[in-house]
Amino acid sequence: MAVRGSLSTSSATYLKLAAHYRDCLKKYGDKARGMDWPRHKDNLLRFAVMTDLFAQDMRGRRVKVLDFGCGTSHFYQYLQARGLSSKVEYTGIDIGAESIEISKRKFPRNRYLCLDVLATNRSIGVYDYIVINGLFTQKRTMSEREMRAFLTRILTRLQPCYRKGLAFNTMSDQVDFKRPGSFHFGLTQAAALFTKNFTRHFVVRHDYGLYENTFYLFKKETHK
Repeated sequence: MAVRGSLSTSSATYLKLAAHYRDCLKKYGDKARGMDWPRHKDNLLRFAVMTDLFAQDMRGRRVKVLDFGCGTSHFYQYLQARGLSSKVEYTGIDIGAESIEISKRKFPRNRYLCLDVLATNRSIGVYDYIVINGLFTQKRTMSEREMRAFLTRILTRLQPCYRKGLAFNTMSDQVDFKRPGSFHFGLTQAAALFTKNFTRHFVVRHDYGLYENTFYLFKKETHK
């Protein structure tokens, strides 16, 4: 997983987050709750918003997509159910070996990587688009500072790995209350981070009925 930030990889506080998702999978199995999402129908909304990142490109060619933090490949299942999987050259990556093994059994023709990208400089390839669904919605016992550093380091690590765009979601800060352990990323904070470190070409999706933001980051030379 995982920019520039003051949190060193040696502290590896994000591994507690990985352990949480591993426990969810063990307890609930290969379903939405196993990925720590309460409702499957909400996931369909999230996947639709992620797909919008590259929907236009799929009309004319096959698109190369990395599903970062893929879990048990529910996003690929969404693409397949909607007849879109043939238009996507899909690769999944996750830190959890259990999730990757399930994904490989379900979709043996897909390419999967089981890797902690913060712990290695190993190349993960270059893609047209990267989607990150859910990785930054919870901080659990991490502090706000640690979580922001984790997010920044992930985006920095992935910056050379996509040609066109990247999408990720967080909890919105425009809510009536904040659930303990959730990560609510403010729009002002996000804009400052993007423009300083990554790109001025970004879109904020706050229109799909959940208490979340989805951000699209575009490479300057490819954004239209």
